[in-house]
Amino acid sequence: MKPKSVVLFSADPAVQETAMSAAGRRRHGLRLGATFNEAVAILQREHEDVDLFVVDLDEKIHGVSLVSMLDVLLQSTPVILVTEFEPNYCASLCAAHGARLCFGKPVSTDEFARAFERFAPSENPVTTDGEPAKTTSAAVIPGN
Repeated sequence: MKPKSVVLFSADPAVQETAMSAAGRRRHGLRLGATFNEAVAILQREHEDVDLFVVDLDEKIHGVSLVSMLDVLLQSTPVILVTEFEPNYCASLCAAHGARLCFGKPVSTDEFARAFERFAPSENPVTTDGEPAKTTSAAVIPGN
C-alpha cells in the first residue's frame, strides 16, 4: 500500500526537521516546499494525491497566502497550520480558511506525529523505538 502523503510548506529548518522525523515515525511520505515558488509548483503539479498539508505561516514563505490558495483549490484536503503568531490570530485563520489545527512554535515530533495520524492515518505506523505501533486508530489531540 502507498504511504500517506504529507506536504509541508515551511522555510524553517526546525519545523522541517521535526516534520521529517514525525513522517518517518508514522511511515508517511513527506514533500517539502521551502520557498513560495516551490510551494506553488507543488500545488500546480502534485496536489491531487496529497492527504494532508502543513503550512508554516512564516512570512518568508508567504504562509497566509498559501493557506488562502489551499482554501480555494483543495477544500477537502486537511490543512494544519504552524505559527509564531498569537493563538487568537491563528484561530481566526483556521476558522476563515478551514484549517483543522494550529500549532505554536516550537512543534514537537510527537505533536506532528499525532496530527499526521489523526488527519492521514497510516497503515503501519511505527513507535519511537522503530517497532510497529500497537494501534492504528487516529490519535486524539487534547483540546481539539
